[in-house]
Amino acid sequence: LKNNIMIQRVIKTRLVGKEELFKVIALGEATRNPILFVGVPGVAKTQTLLDYAAAMSGYDRDKARKETFVLELDEGTKSSEIKGRVNMEDLLVNKKYTIEAPISEARYVLINEVDKGSSAVRNTMLSVMREKALFLGSEVRQCKWQLFAGSCNVIPDDELENPFWDRFLITYTVERIKVKDIYSEAWTENKYELPINIP
Repeated sequence: LKNNIMIQRVIKTRLVGKEELFKVIALGEATRNPILFVGVPGVAKTQTLLDYAAAMSGYDRDKARKETFVLELDEGTKSSEIKGRVNMEDLLVNKKYTIEAPISEARYVLINEVDKGSSAVRNTMLSVMREKALFLGSEVRQCKWQLFAGSCNVIPDDELENPFWDRFLITYTVERIKVKDIYSEAWTENKYELPINIP
């Protein structure tokens, strides 16, 4: 917010009827609070988040690659995907131990299928969401993300009391579109521009 003027982000999308979702993402960006979309497969949770990520980078592909960290979780995902990995070239050629942690450099973090991750991965994510930093031995690497977003199909019943889910301060249930919207095109052939105000 500069001089009481809202920032307007123009989203280019083929999705119809998702304006509310884009507004929720904008709220997450404005408040710097992690957001979570919960909903059954096929309701465009991920595509909505990716369309917003593209808009954040000004539709510059190279910039988007550098500024966006996307991780698809499953049962085999290791914590090192979030904490970072040893740069093997630096280690073998330069005899220097360095950690590459793209999540700390990203402006936009998108973690997909959050409910599929192991407890170790979730604990690492919890730390990143809470501290906005990675603790790598004696090094503390501050995270630069402006938007941290997750998506999942369901929050498991036996985990409703888990503090991990509370770190997503903005949680939004994504519903299926209505029948009337299906007949009036749920997905347009061409992209259209949707202006979203960020408070």
